[in-house]
Amino acid sequence: RQQVEAAYGEKAAVHLVELQQLTAIEQMLFRQLDDEKGWLLSSGQIDLGLSLLTAQRTQNRPSATLIIFLTHVSTRLRVALENLRGEEPSKKLLAAASMATDLYAPLANVMGLGQIKDELEDAAFALSHA
Repeated sequence: RQQVEAAYGEKAAVHLVELQQLTAIEQMLFRQLDDEKGWLLSSGQIDLGLSLLTAQRTQNRPSATLIIFLTHVSTRLRVALENLRGEEPSKKLLAAASMATDLYAPLANVMGLGQIKDELEDAAFALSHA
């Protein structure tokens, strides 16, 4: 963080740390998924994910870092879809699509990020029906 702060300023360093935290939350949720559960999050896991992801909100405004994170998830899904080239998506990719539908899109909607919500849902639907 100190190197980023020295090179790009405190705000960039804060975003970097927050992005690392959001990625850790995402990885924790992925580790809870398995084939026996159909690669789907339970309602309790979704609630936990929403609580953890929104913990950074301040003054009833969404964190800029959370917006960046959701945009990144949407981009990752679209790139994965483009790279399929007619192949069937992996179970992990289907799990990511499910997380986008069940967790990230509703979060984007609550935050008032309609375009990101639509992009997440569109990419997740395309992956689920590829």
